[in-house]
Amino acid sequence: MKKRARESIERISEIARSQIVSVRTEFIETQSSIIDSIAEYAERDSVQLIVVGMRGLGNFDPFVVGSVASGLINRARCSVLVVR
Repeated sequence: MKKRARESIERISEIARSQIVSVRTEFIETQSSIIDSIAEYAERDSVQLIVVGMRGLGNFDPFVVGSVASGLINRARCSVLVVR
């Protein structure tokens, strides 16, 4: 799963760079809360935007955001873009 995630992020980064968008990616592995880890990293490194995917819930409720995305929206001090 890690390998697939890294490959996907690299493809997305290449597309962004081809459009002259500055991109920096890092993978965070933690034993504590992933929400806190991402939010603390963003604050420490003066991140301007966190982009996070939402969990696919199918037809259950298209307006429900996954717990990580929801947590980041509430916890992060910078903007959070949730991508479906």
